[in-house]
Amino acid sequence: MRIRKYKFILILFSGVLFFPQCNDNNKKLKPKVTYEGDIKIIKNPNKPLHGSLSFKLKNSFVISDYKMLYHRPADIELDKDENLYLLDSSNCQIYIFDKNGRKLKSFGRRGKGPAEFESAYSLFFTKDENLNVHDRMRIKTFNSSSTYLKDIILPTFFHKVSINSKGRIFGITRLRFEKENKQGIVMLNENGDVEKTIAVYPYPKRSFLKDGERYVSLFINHRYVPKLYLATIDHNKFLYAHSSKYRIYIINVDGKTDLIIEKVEIGKKVLKDELPFILKDFSHLEKTFPKNEIEKAIHLPARIPFFNRILVDDEGRIYVQKIQPYTSKNDNVEFDVFNKKGFFLYRLSLDFSPEIIKKGYVYDIFYVNESDSYKIRKYKILNWNKIKKLETTNEGR
Repeated sequence: MRIRKYKFILILFSGVLFFPQCNDNNKKLKPKVTYEGDIKIIKNPNKPLHGSLSFKLKNSFVISDYKMLYHRPADIELDKDENLYLLDSSNCQIYIFDKNGRKLKSFGRRGKGPAEFESAYSLFFTKDENLNVHDRMRIKTFNSSSTYLKDIILPTFFHKVSINSKGRIFGITRLRFEKENKQGIVMLNENGDVEKTIAVYPYPKRSFLKDGERYVSLFINHRYVPKLYLATIDHNKFLYAHSSKYRIYIINVDGKTDLIIEKVEIGKKVLKDELPFILKDFSHLEKTFPKNEIEKAIHLPARIPFFNRILVDDEGRIYVQKIQPYTSKNDNVEFDVFNKKGFFLYRLSLDFSPEIIKKGYVYDIFYVNESDSYKIRKYKILNWNKIKKLETTNEGR
């Protein structure tokens, strides 16, 4: 009898130890919701709520016109009917394809006229379904029939722009201060006049190298340069983030922050043995500058930035593309996937870096050595409807 009694006590005791440990592990996986005034902050753990995600892909079409794709397209975008718009900045033209990859038409040419472009580099659609083309210091607007409507003159050069449902323009631009240059997110009215500066960040460092009898400004844009990103969630919300910190800001139509998404992650240190890889990427500069001068112009941060791209799908999910170290042997592209409420859902791995993830499809631009040209591939995501959108985590308020 004694032996049985001790066995019973031992099993009960081990059960008491085991179950709280399980609860602690589950608790660590859950994001914490806090507030700074009216701003909600989602602090996500390093592990996603639903583990790893893989897209099951099926090839849908390939666009491979050699003449049209001799240069890499500056941008591609989809309209409401899933027609694909391709911006060829080298020829100053826009090509339109239907959802099956058949060419519908093209328009535009080089010049300064209404339907002409000087150096266009991005496309986006507004709530009224008009196409907008960011061309130097202008935004050119066209209706769904590709008819020119208007120009919006911008006060300075913008790296990225978009327009919300109220006609306000959001963009990334250089900010000039008395002692130094910065960069920031700026909001403009529908006429292109600056209304307010939303956020300010350091401007990437440049070096001045001697080229003969003159000095030239040189910016070596390697993958470890911390950068500022802006992306459209929908016509009422945008996001911005600086890759030096894992913090994503969601802003509303008035440019006010509604939500901040964070993820617990310690940045990896930049190692000295990574410098030769960077020098190799920019070896073409050795035709102009000595190698030791190029090396001095490479500004390395103490830690690798957290990401180098942010995409948003039509469900409001946010795909944060992680930076692979130069010394990494992993060729896959890794993403942290968040839902529109800010919860870290998945860790996604692909063998290419997509341009668009929308409506159950992925679009990719890739280079083909044999033809020395680019192709655009569209994949159907077979498991799209099985991807979780929301998380029922208790949000605190």
